[in-house]
Amino acid sequence: SVERTELEAVIRGAGEVQDVVFEDATSVQPLARPGQVVTEAPRAVQVRVDQRRLDEIADGIGELSLLERRLRQELGDRAGSADAVSRLSALLSDLQHAVLSVRMVQLGEAFERFPRVVRDAARRAEKEVDFRVQGEGIEIDRSILDDVVDPLLHLLRNAVDHGIEPEAERVAAGKPARGSIVLRAERARASVRIALEDDGRGVARERVLEKARLAGLAAEAEAAAHDDDALLRLMAHPGLSTAEQVTELSGRGVGLDVVLSRVRALGGAIDMSTEPGRGTTFTLRLPITLALARALLVRVDGEEYAVPLTHISEAIELEGAIERRTPGGEYVKLREEALPLVRMTRVLGSRHVRTERAAIVAELGQRRIALGFDEIVGHEQILVKTFDAAAGTLPIFSGATLLADGRPALVLDPLSVI
Repeated sequence: SVERTELEAVIRGAGEVQDVVFEDATSVQPLARPGQVVTEAPRAVQVRVDQRRLDEIADGIGELSLLERRLRQELGDRAGSADAVSRLSALLSDLQHAVLSVRMVQLGEAFERFPRVVRDAARRAEKEVDFRVQGEGIEIDRSILDDVVDPLLHLLRNAVDHGIEPEAERVAAGKPARGSIVLRAERARASVRIALEDDGRGVARERVLEKARLAGLAAEAEAAAHDDDALLRLMAHPGLSTAEQVTELSGRGVGLDVVLSRVRALGGAIDMSTEPGRGTTFTLRLPITLALARALLVRVDGEEYAVPLTHISEAIELEGAIERRTPGGEYVKLREEALPLVRMTRVLGSRHVRTERAAIVAELGQRRIALGFDEIVGHEQILVKTFDAAAGTLPIFSGATLLADGRPALVLDPLSVI
């Protein structure tokens, strides 16, 4: 109709609009009393905007937030400026939440395709598999969800093809004839945790270790003998990801290096727990959004770094808490737990080593480790930018950011240190 054409022209004239969809309202008209005017329910209008445009808006708001904090520092309590800066801060906060809410989508948008993937894989493998999904309503940034679909698809297919045993083998082991795979999502502090659990045969650890030793990875094999996370890193080693080893390593090796790289590029982490004859669980921990992140600011040898809070549980003072357990190892006593201490002065090649006075506790699965820094400066909301690292740059930085005072800082990924 002419009315709809005119309305669409107005909407498209407001900016870069990818598509406009009109839907008729389904609400029932109420009965009118004598003399009462009944207004027609408005039509619902869906406006589809290119994701890149939302990313650009979010980046712009992030830059404005940095400028706002810089203005606050420079103007201080100067007469007439404090109220204006506070008002600007409130407006920017509202804009941030509005844009981020538009970017957020439910995991169910991606999860809804997985049952068919499992059915097709089970049919090809001639297996019977029950597949359940939990937590579809959990929300996450669309850009993260789009990038995590392929890693999840890979893990699902491997669970069906190589994790779940044939029916005869399951029955002989006293298991139900039908295998079970559960995909579960839940919120965990400032992150989303997605667990993929199967009740299959588990990882053949000894076969993995044997292959690793033959490939010259004796030290890595020793570490993986009793540590599931070390076993996962070993299976993801590019040297063990060949077609021949897919069968001999129960299919867990191929593509895992790509899965781990993709998850880490999103600022997330993945860990694994496995038990022979009982099954395997992969757990992905992902930030809710990549647009903005809360981070601790730390200092080593006069340089400041930003550490996202996604995988940090707490910060502690090191004075009086360090214990030496082995000739080359130090531990931090935290309540009833002894945590391995990694001195970041050594990792970062500081000119002044062993000057750490504070530490952050990073978590990866069941592992917890203390990362020592000279000083914890404070916390700040940062806008993370990816960057092309120069040759020789340590592989522990996931991006860069601008601090409130305009100085650049590298974003340190604590899990890469682990």
